[in-house]
Amino acid sequence: MKRGGDMAFFKKHAAIHDCIMEHLDKCLLCHEKFTVYVEEIIEGDKEGKAFDYVNEISAIETDADEVRRRIVVELLKGDLLPQSRREVLYLIEKIDEIANESEDIIREIYLQAVDIRDEYVDRLKSINNETVMQLKKIRTAVDKIFSDIWSENLDLHELCIEIDSHESAVDLIEQSIIKDVYRSEISLAEKNQLRYFATKFADISDLAEDISDLLEKIIVIRKV
Repeated sequence: MKRGGDMAFFKKHAAIHDCIMEHLDKCLLCHEKFTVYVEEIIEGDKEGKAFDYVNEISAIETDADEVRRRIVVELLKGDLLPQSRREVLYLIEKIDEIANESEDIIREIYLQAVDIRDEYVDRLKSINNETVMQLKKIRTAVDKIFSDIWSENLDLHELCIEIDSHESAVDLIEQSIIKDVYRSEISLAEKNQLRYFATKFADISDLAEDISDLLEKIIVIRKV
């Protein structure tokens, strides 16, 4: 792989960097709306604003799709090396999944009229809090890697370790919820429902870890 071609991407194609960050920010906004909605249903607003949140996230997703199309148009101009185009396309595909998961969970909570029991509230909040911190670090990593990947000072290893540590924390919380759910006296249907949503909450953290792994691979490939 020729370094010059990649340097051209970072120096001459700032528009792609900006589009990637715009797309990422819109997808992270979907997750932000999801966490706010979860807080509201925990406080007792089971259905009041659910439909509004679903529509709001859907609108943000539509905007993110428009940005994604702009990125694809730029890539189709052929200014980047094939490897670089594949990296960007796969990255925005994974980032898209954050928005999709956020919308899907809200819709399912609304449709199933989920009642989150008090004993699981703090742990579900903790999953969201860990994921929010994780996604903020993902944003920092994406910004750095698509700003100046060839900088000798660029080192995302520690940042990626921190991202992975959040995912590990989420896994432990998810497992504790599932263990306690199936040892409780509630009905099997409610057990399965709570397990499903605990897993869905944690899935967003798994997506963040996947993105972190992808970014590390990009760094390695581009420096070979």
